[in-house]
Amino acid sequence: LTSDVAGHVGRHQSQIHDLNLELASLDQPTSDDLHAKVAEIVEVNDHLRERLREAEDKLEEQAEVIRTAQRAARTDSLTQVANRRAFNEQLQQSLDEAQQQETPLSLLLIDVDRFKQVNDKHGHQVGDTVLRRVAETLVAALPDAQLIARYGGEEFAAIFPGASLSEARQAAETARTAIEWQDREIGGSQLTG
Repeated sequence: LTSDVAGHVGRHQSQIHDLNLELASLDQPTSDDLHAKVAEIVEVNDHLRERLREAEDKLEEQAEVIRTAQRAARTDSLTQVANRRAFNEQLQQSLDEAQQQETPLSLLLIDVDRFKQVNDKHGHQVGDTVLRRVAETLVAALPDAQLIARYGGEEFAAIFPGASLSEARQAAETARTAIEWQDREIGGSQLTG
């Protein structure tokens, strides 16, 4: 793309140079001569502008592909919340900010009880559905969290910058209650243990 743009700019410079030489070679240019050369310059400029616009569009498309790949690299593919990598990066940033600003930072670690039993009794597809529901519930129940992530397996984490211990306890209770009240029927089966 950059070599294409450089080629277009080089051709443009060459065309402008040639037009300038043609104009300079005229002893007594008439107004028609000047209008013709100005029209050619405008046409050359318009052509370059169009090529640059196309290059800009291609760059934006490539930038979107990169942004999409970056989001995918930071998102857990099963639950669609942040993954461990994104969590680690955000936690480090939040810790640094909390230390600099001398403010509290709270972290919730959430483990789905008896998840192995659910997987063993109902299968991994049901287990995956449970994890997706837990993630959706956490996102809905904890809107003040800076980040909610799948920490690993059946473990989730939430980061709360500026939250005191009592606020973190309240958030944990809110999350626990929201998950507890989730419908336990998946695929026609009632989940137990």
